[in-house]
Amino acid sequence: RMSAEPPSSDGRSLVYALSGAVEGNAVVDIVNTTHPASVTVTAAADGTFSCFINGAIDDVLTVTATDSVGNRGPSTNISIRRTPSLPPAQGSTTLRFDGVLVDRVGNAAAAVTPDGKLDAVFVMTMAIGDGVTRQLSYIDLTGNGTRSTRAGNVVLGVAVDAGSPLLNSPDGTLSLPVTGGATLTLFAADEGFIQGETTYTVTAVFTDGSRFVGTCLIQDAADRVGIPHSATMTIPWASVVGSTTNPGTTTITISNIRDIEGELVPDGTKIAVSAVSAAAKNPLGDAIASAGGNIVDGDPSPNNPSFKVFTISGGQVTATYSTGSVVSATVTNSFVTVQVIAADASGNVIGTEAIASAALNLTGNTFRVQATSTPTSLYGDRADRRSHITIRVNDTSGNPVADGTKILVSAAGCFARFSNGFCYSSAGGTVLGGRGANNSVFTVSGGVVQADYSSAGLLVGSGATIVPSIQILAADSNGNATSSQPIGLYNLQVVGAAVAEVEVAPDTMPYVDPVPNPARVRVHHVHDILANLVPEDANILITAADCASRFRNGFCVSSAGGVITDGTPSSSGSSFKVFPLQFGDVQATYSSQGFSGTVQPGQSRDATVQVLMADNSGALASSLNLGRVPIHVVGPLNALASVDQTVLFGDGRLVTSTVTFDHILDADGNPLPEGSKVIATAADCGGRFSNGFCISSTPGSQVLNGDASPSGSAYKVFSITNGKVNVQYGAQGVSVAPGANKIGRVVLLGAFGNGQLLSSTALAYAEITLIGTTSAQGSISPAAIHADGRDFRASVTFSNFKDRDGRPVPDGTRIGLSASDCAARYSNGFCVSSAGGLIIGGDSAPFSSAFRLFSVTNGQIVAEYSSQNVVAVTTLTATVMAVSVDQSNNELSGLALATASVRLLAPGSAMVSVSPVDIAGTGVTQTSNIVISNLKDVDTSVPVPDGTKIALSAVNCASRFSNGFCVSSVGGDILPVGTVPDDGTTSPSSSSWKIFTVSGGEVRATYSATGLWANPGATNTATVQVLPANKDGYLLHNTEIGYAEIKLHGTTSTTGSGPTTVARNGGTASVTFAGIRDSAGNLVPDGTLVVVAV
Repeated sequence: RMSAEPPSSDGRSLVYALSGAVEGNAVVDIVNTTHPASVTVTAAADGTFSCFINGAIDDVLTVTATDSVGNRGPSTNISIRRTPSLPPAQGSTTLRFDGVLVDRVGNAAAAVTPDGKLDAVFVMTMAIGDGVTRQLSYIDLTGNGTRSTRAGNVVLGVAVDAGSPLLNSPDGTLSLPVTGGATLTLFAADEGFIQGETTYTVTAVFTDGSRFVGTCLIQDAADRVGIPHSATMTIPWASVVGSTTNPGTTTITISNIRDIEGELVPDGTKIAVSAVSAAAKNPLGDAIASAGGNIVDGDPSPNNPSFKVFTISGGQVTATYSTGSVVSATVTNSFVTVQVIAADASGNVIGTEAIASAALNLTGNTFRVQATSTPTSLYGDRADRRSHITIRVNDTSGNPVADGTKILVSAAGCFARFSNGFCYSSAGGTVLGGRGANNSVFTVSGGVVQADYSSAGLLVGSGATIVPSIQILAADSNGNATSSQPIGLYNLQVVGAAVAEVEVAPDTMPYVDPVPNPARVRVHHVHDILANLVPEDANILITAADCASRFRNGFCVSSAGGVITDGTPSSSGSSFKVFPLQFGDVQATYSSQGFSGTVQPGQSRDATVQVLMADNSGALASSLNLGRVPIHVVGPLNALASVDQTVLFGDGRLVTSTVTFDHILDADGNPLPEGSKVIATAADCGGRFSNGFCISSTPGSQVLNGDASPSGSAYKVFSITNGKVNVQYGAQGVSVAPGANKIGRVVLLGAFGNGQLLSSTALAYAEITLIGTTSAQGSISPAAIHADGRDFRASVTFSNFKDRDGRPVPDGTRIGLSASDCAARYSNGFCVSSAGGLIIGGDSAPFSSAFRLFSVTNGQIVAEYSSQNVVAVTTLTATVMAVSVDQSNNELSGLALATASVRLLAPGSAMVSVSPVDIAGTGVTQTSNIVISNLKDVDTSVPVPDGTKIALSAVNCASRFSNGFCVSSVGGDILPVGTVPDDGTTSPSSSSWKIFTVSGGEVRATYSATGLWANPGATNTATVQVLPANKDGYLLHNTEIGYAEIKLHGTTSTTGSGPTTVARNGGTASVTFAGIRDSAGNLVPDGTLVVVAV
């Protein structure tokens, strides 16, 4: 968790620590123990710190932390690195393994109590979004098995820290809200769950579909920081002769011992050494063969007696090898492989893989020449790599030959032969430094011959070994071989690469376009098949192409592709990039550019960065994979949506709302990079749920901004800016009936860089509800008007128009008004009844001639109602009803938003005055003036308007009283007086009635009793009756609304005068009747006929 980076140009090394490296807020003292320098820094609350210190590569730094109460912890040594470390991966979720420490859970489902066995402890930290609250559904932890909070799985305990109560329910499940983020401690029953060299993945899944994924690699014990991982072996004399009486010995120096990060391990660290066959394994996992022998010093390892344990001192270890009971062959050499492995503080060997090895030649016991080389093996990459050879030449008695003695030395196959004539085989190479034929003649000087072996041109495949055999022949003074049988042999090993450590940061990246920031790749500790590090200047190839390398079984290493952006293109193909090692490391860059195929939302595919062996020119040396690391390319998964106006008014006009998508996450819970392309759509079924079902959206919904997508006009392309996308939603032509609603949905989708749709699976969606006009209030003034078919009007006002949610509708909203019967209905489906009439003003309605259309202005509609063509017999009710209409003037619903009623009235009463009341009924024309006044409609507060038609009659039973009885009358005529020109016309309903027009609030007429006789002494009654009529003179009913009686009096009395006597025979007399009076005592009119009888 701490690193000291290589010094910069100013000689300072950056020292930094990751979270949890030291106690929070501790004071950290850092001292350079190699060169005098020190620095003090205070850690942050999470235990991180960083500072600079002067130093050089491989300087040892001592780091000591002191907590807030003065407790000083143990010191930790770190070395200044030779190569930069990879930056820590930055993601929303991290996972840290703290060890197998406490007992909190059992190894079963719902086992949320201790079981007496220590559990593995992990710490998970996740950031789910500032201010964002999500409901946690479950957590899975996978590695060598699964631990989970889901029912039925071996339980995963969860707490806020190691000592707090578990948050799990009794059944092991977990559900809790998380706001912003959380740090949780996880407890997993071990029981074999924890294994070295295993990646553990934690996945926190939330109810909104988001998930947050973090990983950590639990290194194999042999691959941990501070544990020896590589070493250099030096052997002064690498040939020994095994004899039962005189075992051969040699010393071995092991130095440059480094851990997996390339840092020198400190003195006091232990390593183990063995020459036993199969004591350790090579990097490919195969047992290392050895002719055997013993390491005579060191301490036996408690857990593997094949090894002797040594403590590093002064940066190195020296061990002594003895052939022991191993006896050399006669005329052949064999290899004794000395193997080095890491050991712990107790001397137990760690793992089984050697960190270095060296091969000694167990020389044939008949050979009088011994040889050694430095180094004992070379890297076979066609480069001119050399090993210095020293040859001791003895005579047949075992004494050194004289200087000047000639020998022949060669690495060519069949340069020497067995006694049976068979060739000694050799992998070839060149021995340098000789002269003569084939430069093979060498002269002894100082008792030895010095030469160099070159492996130039030799290429050894990955994981392979070839053996050049240095064959030595006796020669005469002229350099001619005296025999083809060798006087000595020395075998080297030319080896290929075997494995490499590969790291990548980050190890996950989103599948977006433009491609995200690249990943840093680090290749280090490239070991050959003997477990030694390959030369510092060796080339390797790095690629991400599919099947660019193969496993040992010949199967392809699969990869979804991408490119290595740096390095030098290889002649073996453009997908291979050549990198020379520097200090044993390579830093490369991976980009998902050219990634093959797609990654669907919520899914992932792996691009595999592969390392292969290259020759010295950078050409592919072998297809065997040396090392690989997956980069998880994950699709987008989830986003959060918010809407500034969740409810819009839908009457066909364009209405808009802004939808913001933020916290746009990939399948691991990491935010998609800035500039990543996404698509928004509001089309019906433009996106789908993860189960494939359509996400519906009301027709007319659209996205108003964004760029066009080649996938269709319904899709608009956006670039993520400041972590979010603002989408303008519009609904046009969307009309909603009263009380109903329609839902528009804006869906966020993944996109390619060219704007093409990646997948129809939604990352998120937002809903906008469209509602219509639902209610209003109506009023009419006046509340009652006369209705006789003429155009009488009332002012109609509809106001307080509200939508479904009680909000005022906007001005411009279209409303239809009608007064026709059943033009609209109530919410119960019943008709809104109306006596009819007309709406004055507005626009014609295409859907019905009964309606006129208006726009809401200042929150209201004002119109006029006309009772034209409506005739009220007594009282009618006309109802003006308002309905919702869209902007295209289509009726949205027959449901009445509101109604306003006006009473329609007929004449209901009148005062009839006649003068005179008494007239003679003597057959002589007699008249009486008629005045109809105080005409009232049935609502007596409403006067009958001028122009109203009423009917007058004096015909017997021409009308009836309200009780149904006839209005009796002796008859007579009703005559106009010329007030209105057409007064006195006969009603089309009946000839008994004459029609008159109200003028000045009254009607004037004349009653005439022409030809009507009352019996002498009698009185008859003529009744002037009034009925209402419509504008055309038709009677409305036959119940009188007013009447007046005129008395017709018969002749009743007279006074006669004349002689009292007359002659009986022919006599005459004049008699005068005067003072002839009717029954009322009035003089009868002149012209009245009387009968005189004698």
